[in-house]
Amino acid sequence: MEYVESGHVQDWVNSGKAKRIGTDLCQAFHEHLLRFPWLPSRVDWARLGHVAIDTSELDDAAIVERVRDSPMGVHSHILIMYTPDQDGLVCRFEDAIGNLDLLYWKSPGVRYFCGVDLAGFSDEKKLVPSYSNFAEYDGSAKITVCLSGVPTA
Repeated sequence: MEYVESGHVQDWVNSGKAKRIGTDLCQAFHEHLLRFPWLPSRVDWARLGHVAIDTSELDDAAIVERVRDSPMGVHSHILIMYTPDQDGLVCRFEDAIGNLDLLYWKSPGVRYFCGVDLAGFSDEKKLVPSYSNFAEYDGSAKITVCLSGVPTA
């Protein structure tokens, strides 16, 4: 199943809130993530500088503000990766961070996303991902943002 083909995700794409992207950026992001220490199913945050954000009692604006205060906050957009071998999404930072629960709905397990900027002076903007500025969403109420972006030994 292609997650980007889910009805709720297609609604976002059709409304212009998200742009579907091919697998190349998702595969490159996945390769970057593999350079970090891992537990069986997620990054080993005990070995990385990070900040954990409990979103259970925050509204969307407060969640966006908290993530904006992290290294990811310098980016205009976010790359939403479902799996490295499926298409992903690029959304405006505020839209994506405030709606992670919707964007990752029906996508089991922890999920990773990273910052992206747009470059160029024409109508065709080039996506410039920042794989080092990434975070994990647990699918419920926790966002863990990497502070260093540099793998440890």
